[in-house]
Amino acid sequence: HASTCPGRHQSAKHRNVCHSTKYLMLHIRDCPGLLSNGDVCPFPWCRKVKHLLYHLVSCERSPDGNERCTVCSPPKLSPNLAALVGLNYHRRHKF
Repeated sequence: HASTCPGRHQSAKHRNVCHSTKYLMLHIRDCPGLLSNGDVCPFPWCRKVKHLLYHLVSCERSPDGNERCTVCSPPKLSPNLAALVGLNYHRRHKF
């Protein structure tokens, strides 16, 4: 949602979440991890988010198999996240 959201939410909290998420996504996409002088990116979350995204796209433990990844498929999920898992499963197997 955040990637295409124009940010015109009535709720200031919702608007702030969309703007923050969009900024995070753009930064992660564009940041090489190092500044031009060789220093590490000053945002403490940058490297962690890059590692998480790499894991999510490269994890070979199948959520449908016996060996479940505790990062990709944690044992206890909120109802909203459980619904998202179902939606992702449907997308993965539909195409």
